[in-house]
Amino acid sequence: MAAAGRRIFGAIWLYRIIRCAIGGLFILAGANKLADLEAFAYTIWEYDLLAEEYIDYVAYSLPVLEVLAGLGLIANVRGSLTAVTAMLVFFIAVLWWGILGGLSIDCGCFGTGDEASPESLKAALIRDLWMLAGCAYCYGWRWLRPAASRHA
Repeated sequence: MAAAGRRIFGAIWLYRIIRCAIGGLFILAGANKLADLEAFAYTIWEYDLLAEEYIDYVAYSLPVLEVLAGLGLIANVRGSLTAVTAMLVFFIAVLWWGILGGLSIDCGCFGTGDEASPESLKAALIRDLWMLAGCAYCYGWRWLRPAASRHA
């Protein structure tokens, strides 16, 4: 079983591609939100999950965290995969909340301009689940690789 796991998770190039792709998406998402913080704050308000006094704080800090975590993931900085995974789990929960609530809003994933509909929330949820699967692959690669090659 361990040998099969090493074959599946053994491709360093696949690990790097997944890591860089997810990191790049996080940088893009954060940068787009930073470009129009007011619109992103409005999107957060539309979800109706936070008290109004916290919306601006989250709207300013979340995109910065996304950019930093994305850069860290690309550079393979310790803790960045955990940060990205935690944010994805949070985003999935928020999107699920929006879907269950029948919200017809912009998901807010890449700033403004996304289609505002329940279907767009579902599409964003599926995209985030794929990214979460990519993070799971990265964790598996790290755990099943020999100790000498874990710092790739």
